[in-house]
Amino acid sequence: MKTGDFINKASIGGRIHKALSRQIFDLDLQVDDNRYAANNQLDNVSTKDSAVWLWQVDHDWSGRLGAEYSRSLAGFENTQFFSLDLLDRPAYYFDIRYQLNSNIRFDAGWRKSDTSHSAAARQNQNIESQTSHGGVTFLTSKGNSLGVEYAHTDARFPLRQLSFGEGAVDIAYQENLARALFKYDYSPKLHFEGQAGYLMRSHPNLPQTDYQGEIWRIGMNWMPTAKTVVAVSTWHELAAFTELASNYYISEGVSFTPSWNITNKIVLSGQARMETQNHSGVRKDELFSSQVNVSYTPVHCAELNLAYQFYQRDSNRQSYSYAGDSITATVRLKF
Repeated sequence: MKTGDFINKASIGGRIHKALSRQIFDLDLQVDDNRYAANNQLDNVSTKDSAVWLWQVDHDWSGRLGAEYSRSLAGFENTQFFSLDLLDRPAYYFDIRYQLNSNIRFDAGWRKSDTSHSAAARQNQNIESQTSHGGVTFLTSKGNSLGVEYAHTDARFPLRQLSFGEGAVDIAYQENLARALFKYDYSPKLHFEGQAGYLMRSHPNLPQTDYQGEIWRIGMNWMPTAKTVVAVSTWHELAAFTELASNYYISEGVSFTPSWNITNKIVLSGQARMETQNHSGVRKDELFSSQVNVSYTPVHCAELNLAYQFYQRDSNRQSYSYAGDSITATVRLKF
């Protein structure tokens, strides 16, 4: 497999938005044909689709009923599996909200999501999960809010084992999360949002891999002028790579994302991100990435984008260290 490549992507998609009285229906479809110049064994067709019904009954009850589906190429940097592996990810969800009065709101929901690998050698990472959640939010007349939520997740791996070898064990797990969430508008130009809680992840057959501890994420959006926005986010969370669902890591980081509307047709944006990933003390990665993007909309039905990205990962396990960059040019036509 060659480390540098030129990728051509041809995409087609559409969106349907329909409002019927208080009911809203949205359908989004997108299909991409991805062609690699140097690694044509990775050629694939990907997709990202969703359908959702935003329902409302009277003034107090509302929610969402929806489905999602995506197909994409699995990443290589964490599995070091350098062959074609497509991830199919269907999901279904239902959310319900009850507005008791102007100051108190109740929320509950359920989500089922699956991930399956096309490569036989990676199918031990196929995962099926279900999450249920419920909570209450207290709102103020100024639009600020403070809420508490509890969520429970059951995840299982259909092959029920970490490897195909003899003596493999079931790697199913459960997660229980209790957290507080807040939104606070300091001024019309400065907004804060965040969450903090306690997470317990247990593996009935692998208790040595259990985790329990604090998690949090805090974000800030600042509009210093009418044409500029600065977003800053910091976090300490439990995470897992989509292509390696059985292995979690502790993610700590900060991101800085500015945006400037130079004119009504030209937008300049960027992002700098630093992150530490701690893989249960076995592996520790330090990541840095930066990106600059220019978007030009000459007419309402056409958009041109040019982006440059640099990324680097330093790991205490040398085989996981890498550095690279990419240039992406996109032409989008809307009808």
